[in-house]
Amino acid sequence: MCVFTVMEIMKYYLNHDSLMYVSFLDSSQAFDRVYHIVLFRKLLPFGVPIYFLMLITLWYCKQFYHVKWGNALSVDFNISNGARQGGVLFPSTL
Repeated sequence: MCVFTVMEIMKYYLNHDSLMYVSFLDSSQAFDRVYHIVLFRKLLPFGVPIYFLMLITLWYCKQFYHVKWGNALSVDFNISNGARQGGVLFPSTL
């Protein structure tokens, strides 16, 4: 939807012989560097209920992952940073 909107705005300005300046911000790298615990601690002063912070902290910090390649599975590991792609809290929109 975002690309469609930008394209329509560009068409409008081009059809009216007007200048248009466009700037894009790629914030995908910022989401890859977010440390979960630090983010959740920063939410405390904003009045986010402690039970909600505890829930998402446990949800993010107490899960282990592994990689499956063919029939082989890697050793379990924990991921301490980055936004989950397609998760409820961080939907995949990029």
